[in-house]
Amino acid sequence: MKPVRHALVFAFGLVCAAQLAAAEPAAWLLDMGSDQSPLWAGFTRVTPATTYDAGRGYGWLNPPEDLRANEAELVDALGADNIWGKLNKRIGFQLDLPDGRYTVFVLTGAMGNVVHLRYLRAAHEWTLQGKIAGRIEPAEEELFRTANYDWRKGDDAYDHFVRPRYQWLKHDATASEGRLEIGFNSGLDFPVAAMIVVPHEHTQKAEKAVLRLEAERRAAFHQLWAQLPQPADPPAPVSDPQRERGYVVAAVDCDDDLHPWSQPAADASRREIAIFAAAGEQEQASLAVFASRDLDQVGIETSDLRSREGHAIPAAAIERGLVQFTPWPARGSRRHAQYWIQECLILPHRPTWIGAGTCKRFWLTVRVPPGTPPGVFEGRITVSAAGAPSASLELKLRVLPFALAVPPLEHFMYFGSMYHLAGFYMPRFDEQRYWDSMREEVRFARDNDFCRAECIVGRWGGGRSSDFKIEDGRVTDVDLSDTEKLMRLLRDENAWPRDNAMICRTEPMLYLGGGRIATAERRLTFCPTPEGRANFIRAVQIIDRKARQAGWPEVVFDCFGEYTNFGEEGKQFGLAVHASLKEAGVLNTLRGNGASDMACVLEGLVAIPQPNWAMMRTEWLDFMKKHSRRLWAYNYAESRFAFGWFSFKHGFQRGSYESGVYANGQPGNPFDTETMFPMGLPLAMTRIAPALWLKRLVEGGDDYRYLYTLDRLLADAQPSTSEDARRAAGEARKWLDEKLATVPNGLDRLRADPRDFGNVQGDLWPKHVLGRYRQEAAEHIIAVRKALGRTGR
Repeated sequence: MKPVRHALVFAFGLVCAAQLAAAEPAAWLLDMGSDQSPLWAGFTRVTPATTYDAGRGYGWLNPPEDLRANEAELVDALGADNIWGKLNKRIGFQLDLPDGRYTVFVLTGAMGNVVHLRYLRAAHEWTLQGKIAGRIEPAEEELFRTANYDWRKGDDAYDHFVRPRYQWLKHDATASEGRLEIGFNSGLDFPVAAMIVVPHEHTQKAEKAVLRLEAERRAAFHQLWAQLPQPADPPAPVSDPQRERGYVVAAVDCDDDLHPWSQPAADASRREIAIFAAAGEQEQASLAVFASRDLDQVGIETSDLRSREGHAIPAAAIERGLVQFTPWPARGSRRHAQYWIQECLILPHRPTWIGAGTCKRFWLTVRVPPGTPPGVFEGRITVSAAGAPSASLELKLRVLPFALAVPPLEHFMYFGSMYHLAGFYMPRFDEQRYWDSMREEVRFARDNDFCRAECIVGRWGGGRSSDFKIEDGRVTDVDLSDTEKLMRLLRDENAWPRDNAMICRTEPMLYLGGGRIATAERRLTFCPTPEGRANFIRAVQIIDRKARQAGWPEVVFDCFGEYTNFGEEGKQFGLAVHASLKEAGVLNTLRGNGASDMACVLEGLVAIPQPNWAMMRTEWLDFMKKHSRRLWAYNYAESRFAFGWFSFKHGFQRGSYESGVYANGQPGNPFDTETMFPMGLPLAMTRIAPALWLKRLVEGGDDYRYLYTLDRLLADAQPSTSEDARRAAGEARKWLDEKLATVPNGLDRLRADPRDFGNVQGDLWPKHVLGRYRQEAAEHIIAVRKALGRTGR
């Protein structure tokens, strides 16, 4: 018996020490991964380079270049690493064994990022001695299970987010001619984390050992990850009827965050929710149920809202949602593997379970129909739970006597779109489902004050050779058929960008005729041949011309961005690319985060800068405002304040964020990837739920509209011949200027100083003042309009 097999048997604990002296091994324990990935104690490491060798007695039957190793962070050593095939073909592994019957266990599964979603979507099979041992046909809903997660008191995060990503396969096999061959088809869809092979007579012992392994994997996860305690709220007063009912219902400010053990705020109303909105606007409201005993089937219903004048807003205009609690890495704590339970998505309304001593929030989005007459509309929100008396809150909506002006402002989600990630979400591509998903994404963006217009050059983030027609070494045409379909969809869904602009990412075009990009080791270089640079410019010009001829939104070209991450090389890359775009005579934009990006702006190469918060120094902002065609902003807003007051003061005409709705990992699984800060997440291929913070950005966009409406009205009123109008306008202008004076002119501390990030989010403003300031802005609008004698909307 070979020494490695002795060690495996001893570590696995399948047989007693006396059996180690036997002539035949009792178990093979193989942990798949890379040379550097963690190794589970007692297992033998297998890497892509472990090619079959008769002297070793085991190994892959494929060459190393056909295989790849993956390693996820902060998962147990057995599950963290695995081996896949690089190509859509079979991969095989051989063990040299004495002839006889064996039982084979395979641990399959992976975590890490979007690349590893294929095995949750594509059917795959494994074979023993060339015969099918099992076929895995993953249910589509399994991919979206974690996005639909509804937290319950006592849940173990491992059970919901890690364990379901793996499964142990087991099958009997017969070794013949001294070998056993295990195959995986397709290797591209089949992550292999570990293999165990035992003689058939040891099967029961092996099954028990696998159960012990799973218990140890769970323990390893909890040693890696720590759930942070949430600060305790002071106990809230409870009346006798509320105590007897078993729960308290109270309004919750939409700008407040809850955790499962929150208590009602001291000033929270337990009788009513009062909100206001203009016709055509959406307004947010929320309430929470605070349970003193276990409650099941908890839900809410809303009635129609009616005014004393007999007008009605139907209950169908009130969208109900359940705010999801889920584990989430604490900011800056992922590397330390700490998480807490926090609010994330607003799930479609569903009955839920609320444990004693915990709470859950319900969310209301009231969409006021255009043309709704002004007045106060009243209705009720009824809370019910199985085996408990119902409770209710009044819902009062004041519809304002004016319409909000539409500013030249748009919001855009840069990444996380189906047209960049379809290859992972649909490895067996379905054209109809692709466009159905795209339609849902367009609707979702439109309904949440964002746009999804983009010039698509190559699906799934990369250009296809068929996208570019090349004759005699010259680009002569670019295939924009997908963009044409998207434009039709935008028109169908009334989702055209309000600023009539759309991004075109030029990364796929950099490869034309000799361009080269290297991002390894934080390096970024652009080294095209002269012919390649000319082709790049021609491709850009062709796209720009075709978009104009088709009447599409104005195309604004960008290329990567955040060059400061790459230092001097990033700066030189940016200068070269944006000089080419300027030479092409097209509009271009740059998503910047520091000095290397600002160098391109200072050279006059960028028509529309997009600084993030780290590039918003006062001096730089002033320069960009004076020397740019327009000023956009990028990755600067995680709050209502940033999208509202901060954006209004600085005149941003577009606010963009890198996150989208299709996560760079399993949707809703925070242990899968650290790059998941969603605007929303798909609950199914054609259904998307918004994140709570997206609704706060929507509120910020509405704040901007109130300020813009007031500012335009003041421009009309201040030169008026009416003394009343000038007086009302003067009071409103004084109020507005005083508030804007407290908004930062720029962010002038050291780059990446977290205090600056808090500054742009409005941490220096008490968040509850935002609602009050909007109400004051509305009252000023009403007063100035009245003084001007304007009665219609």
